[in-house]
Amino acid sequence: MPDEYIAKIDGVAKIDSKNYLKDINATGLKVLDFGCGTGEYGLRLARQAREVHFYDIPNRATEFLKWRIADRKLENCKIVSEMDNDYDIIINVDVLEHVYKPVELLKELTVKVRS
Repeated sequence: MPDEYIAKIDGVAKIDSKNYLKDINATGLKVLDFGCGTGEYGLRLARQAREVHFYDIPNRATEFLKWRIADRKLENCKIVSEMDNDYDIIINVDVLEHVYKPVELLKELTVKVRS
C-alpha cells in the first residue's frame, strides 16, 4: 500500500481512508459496502455511484445508517439483507479481522463481483 494512504497516529499506522477512497472512481457503478457499520465509506462513494448497497448485521450502527441515508435523501443507497451478484466494486474496511473464516468470506464476495 502506498505511503500516502497511511497515517501514523500515536505511533500506530492507520489507513487514511479519505485519501484511500479518493482513487476509487465509482461513477455510474454499483457498489457494495460489506460490513458497513455506519456507512462511512459507502456514503463517500454515493455521490458518484449509480447505486450503493450496505450490508451488515442489524445493529445500532445500521440504524444510524438508515437515518443518514434518509437525512441526506440518498435515493441510490439502501441497506440490504441479501447481496446481489452484479457489483462493480465491493469495499470492506475493518471487517476481516472480525470474521472467523476470512478466506472463505473473500471467496464468497468474489462471486458477487460482476465479471
